[in-house]
Amino acid sequence: MRILITDDDENHLLLMQSILAPFGDCDCASNGQEAVDAVASLLQEQSTYDLIFLDIMMPVMDGQEALRQIRAKEKEARVEPMQQSKVFMTSALDDADNVWEAHFGGLATGYFVKPIRPSVVVRRLEELELI
Repeated sequence: MRILITDDDENHLLLMQSILAPFGDCDCASNGQEAVDAVASLLQEQSTYDLIFLDIMMPVMDGQEALRQIRAKEKEARVEPMQQSKVFMTSALDDADNVWEAHFGGLATGYFVKPIRPSVVVRRLEELELI
């Protein structure tokens, strides 16, 4: 499984990497633009990330915009909806507007509110049969 973790907080990157590394190869990005570029690079190789974790509040490009651009790039590359990356937003923001935007504006698969507990992430991925 190929996983992309995007967060500007190095401690959170390390935490997510420790949670997800047993399930696949993890790439990391520190802002939304780096995430979009990583996805675009894989799409050029006619491949995709299986899982993407995007923080919302980041410099350069926030997670919501990154998600919109990732979905646009997948559509442009004609990735079938069932083959698109499963994207989980991560954020300290748990307000309805951000959750709604992630799910309906960017077609996110899920949303985790920080601080993230490893057992919650693993349980959710198991429920969705992603691991």
